[in-house]
Amino acid sequence: MKNLLLLLAFASILVFNSSCTKDDGDCVCIEIYAPVCGDDGKTYENSCKADCAGVTYSEGICPIETTGRVLDLGDPAVDGCGWVLQFEVDGDLTNHRADSLSTDFQQNDLQVKIEYKTTFEQSVCGLAGMIPIIELLSIEEL
Repeated sequence: MKNLLLLLAFASILVFNSSCTKDDGDCVCIEIYAPVCGDDGKTYENSCKADCAGVTYSEGICPIETTGRVLDLGDPAVDGCGWVLQFEVDGDLTNHRADSLSTDFQQNDLQVKIEYKTTFEQSVCGLAGMIPIIELLSIEEL
């Protein structure tokens, strides 16, 4: 019985989240993180918020394009670092581990243009501690 009540509560949250409630132009959405990519290139927290913004959307976060450089931070067997991509995020220059990086691009200080998605995962890297892991969608040398 307890499990049934939990299941019904969860189902009611999902049903509420799937629709927006508009009240005199204001939009009310439940706070659930299920990101969608709006046709305006912005990532919305959930489909309700995208609906409220009046955009069409697809599931998942939006890809991000930026420029940066490839760095060799040393032997991954020693400190877990290896090859990283360094680029600015919100004005801060940070290192990111790519989920895949072709050996063609494993050249220290190589300037690149990338398209990626965040994964919200972290990787241990030497004294730097934890660094974000990104899903690398495309990369090209500048």
